[in-house]
Amino acid sequence: MNSLTDSSRKSSSSNPLTHRVIIALGSNADHEANLNRALTLIGGVVDISRQTPAMWTEPVGKAAGMFLNSMVAGQTSLTLDELTEATKLMEAQCGRSAQGTAAGRIDIDIDILDYDGLRLHPDDWNRSYIKQLMKHI
Repeated sequence: MNSLTDSSRKSSSSNPLTHRVIIALGSNADHEANLNRALTLIGGVVDISRQTPAMWTEPVGKAAGMFLNSMVAGQTSLTLDELTEATKLMEAQCGRSAQGTAAGRIDIDIDILDYDGLRLHPDDWNRSYIKQLMKHI
């Protein structure tokens, strides 16, 4: 097991509080493999209760290839800061890098959209694909 999953599970077992989360995922490179790997990693820190079907979308604001997007909802015992740190580590584990991003390659993008009713990434909530995926959550 990787260190992210090990440390996150330890944190989860010591913190009885549960937080509801909605997380969006997108990839424009090795689409299915990267989404599946990210979902596995997220499953190590979030008890996923719902997952949307994957959806193809045009890139937003970037010169990049088509994106495959998905969304999950579930519960975690991680704080928002811990979950944010964990998702950034997951992105790196899936191959995301500053150089790749600058070149338009997004191996995986993991965004926490909602944490216990706190809406994050406000611009994303207005995107049509987010609205469509939310219908499955």
